[in-house]
Amino acid sequence: MKKWFYNLKISARMIFGYAIVIIITAIVGAMGIFSVQKVNTAYTTMYQNNMMALEYLEKGAVAFQRSRSCIATIALNGVNHNEEKIKYFLERLDFHNGNIDESLTNYSQTSLSPDEKVEFDNLNSHIKEFRDQLEKAKQLVANKRAVDAQTLIENQMRDVATVVDASFTQLFELNVEMGKEYVHNSSQTATIFTILLCAFVLIGIGAALRIGFLISRSISNPVNKMMVAANKLAVGDINVDVQSDSTDEIGLLMHSFEK
Repeated sequence: MKKWFYNLKISARMIFGYAIVIIITAIVGAMGIFSVQKVNTAYTTMYQNNMMALEYLEKGAVAFQRSRSCIATIALNGVNHNEEKIKYFLERLDFHNGNIDESLTNYSQTSLSPDEKVEFDNLNSHIKEFRDQLEKAKQLVANKRAVDAQTLIENQMRDVATVVDASFTQLFELNVEMGKEYVHNSSQTATIFTILLCAFVLIGIGAALRIGFLISRSISNPVNKMMVAANKLAVGDINVDVQSDSTDEIGLLMHSFEK
């Protein structure tokens, strides 16, 4: 390997050395870019699948509580026979129910884990049950039975609403746990690539030093031999030996000198 290297032209050795350093630098750079992209992809996925999901859940949960407030206010105004406010809060109730549907639709389009799918189906089932009770309460108010509507709201509807709240909470917790897992995996990936990058940097430094040493020695050793021979010739000693097994420029010069 060394003989092959020493037989290269000096310029070829220099180019070879630079090429090795460039290749190692390119590998380090490519690994750095890849690691950054991988970590970025992980955080993007976390944002899309967890942060956005949490936002949709938060909007849905808030809209659900507001719908509960609306139906309670409707029943209260039914007792007071305030038709204008009943009409207003019925419109608000429809608005909040629309927000619930929109939020849950958006949430369903995120990447749901198997546990999320099960809990999400439960949530939809409980919301449907709540809305069935909601329609009964609205009908009771329309039939001038606002007191019965209040009883329904304070008993059956409250029980269903508690279950809906629990489903929202469970989905929140699942997304928080998955977010933590994404962060943990991203940190592990970053650590692994950092170690690999450091290893390649050390390899690059070692390779650069080794190649530099070989190039330096391949030039300095023959030159030193010629200097010793030239000094001997200067004092009249013609018994000099400047043999070289290299075929590079300095080797050819030494062969010429030997003649």
